[in-house]
Amino acid sequence: MEMFMVEIVLPYYKDEEFMALIPRQREQIGTLLQTGIITSFSLNQERTKIWLVMAAQNEDAAQKVIEQLTMFKFMEIELQSLLAFDRAAFSLPPLVMN
Repeated sequence: MEMFMVEIVLPYYKDEEFMALIPRQREQIGTLLQTGIITSFSLNQERTKIWLVMAAQNEDAAQKVIEQLTMFKFMEIELQSLLAFDRAAFSLPPLVMN
């Protein structure tokens, strides 16, 4: 599996059609996160740019996943293959028994 950084630009002005697609899009992203296809997802405060890291067999496979997103027709995509991808390990805080 290769890792890819995907930068997505969304429209600044969002119409009713766009807004109606948000719940389905969030559901899709959640499923991709749970299955490990997407390993990180970030959305800027203005809601105009998304950065995500995803795993795929190759660039074509990564592109196909992105094309299946509900809001794809509103997106400008830049896809980059990653040489390295590191992140801090997630752990729960220590359990304190009182």
